[in-house]
Amino acid sequence: MFLKFSHLFSLPFLFICILTFQSLTIKASPTFLYRVCQNTNTTSFSSKSSYKTNLNTLLSSLESNSTTVTNGFYNNNTVGNQASNTVYGLFLCRGDVSNDTCQTCVTATPNDLNQSCSSAKVGITFYDECLLRYSNESIVSTPTINPIFMLFNSFNMTIERDKFIELVGETMNDIKGEAARWTDKKFATKEAKFMFEIYPFYNSTLTTAPAPAPVALSPPTTSTNTTAPPPTLESKAGKF
Repeated sequence: MFLKFSHLFSLPFLFICILTFQSLTIKASPTFLYRVCQNTNTTSFSSKSSYKTNLNTLLSSLESNSTTVTNGFYNNNTVGNQASNTVYGLFLCRGDVSNDTCQTCVTATPNDLNQSCSSAKVGITFYDECLLRYSNESIVSTPTINPIFMLFNSFNMTIERDKFIELVGETMNDIKGEAARWTDKKFATKEAKFMFEIYPFYNSTLTTAPAPAPVALSPPTTSTNTTAPPPTLESKAGKF
């Protein structure tokens, strides 16, 4: 009786183990955020053009290089022999994600761009874990803040608003400088405490071109009278 019972017990236990193993080996899909396809009369192409062929080659190359890059950034990618069909591309993974997560995100992006930006000479896809961008113009030699994508917090700051904005500006400037000091990853985080905790992070591409001028964050001219405690900073900046 004991042998029969043990055999019956082992089957579901083995089945559970197999399911658990499979769940551990399945990689999570990247979280899509936003996409930009610049498709005008001057920046479009046909599906049979040389630009399309070069774009497919570039996207495949970016995908392949995601398996070897260890700092989450790759921009040494240009395909084409004429100005009219040359395409430039890069990818940038968030500084705190693993190499496997970076690779998973980058490999998911080309298919998305091919389907959604099928005739656009300029395209960029933002995921929570990475971004991938291509263009008919050099990306790193022409500093720009566009295309831009922003997510807004629906919470409105109504108490000590000027101090809050000043604190955010100071913290962002701190982590920008911290990130600039690292050579392998331009990434840093810092925790700021007000009446609640703020967790900004800064992630930039590694280029030799001058960076675009930072956007200044200045406190408003109006002030409010409250008894809120003064803001304090707790540094958690570092390299990831």
